[in-house]
Amino acid sequence: MRLGTCTYVRIMDNRDLTSKQVKDVEEIVGRFVRFLSRMLKRMDQLGFVPTDQLYKSTTETYGACRRFLATLQEIGCESARGRPAFKRPTNSRTKPET
Repeated sequence: MRLGTCTYVRIMDNRDLTSKQVKDVEEIVGRFVRFLSRMLKRMDQLGFVPTDQLYKSTTETYGACRRFLATLQEIGCESARGRPAFKRPTNSRTKPET
């Protein structure tokens, strides 16, 4: 299946994920971030220069994964930054009261 031929039945976003799903992904990404941190430390010890293609790619990947992990942690909070958890409306169209 090609990317452009997919038909979506409904729209999904991060609010549709369960706390367990977010926590599971957070654990996996956290392990990868720790791996990249050790890899960068080892590259520094071996004398990789900051302009090296592999070093630059590793640094960029590390930064992106850290940002992703921070986003997952924010989503995982029941009340991120003091905001109440989002409740998806069951029916957006209601009858006017008479």
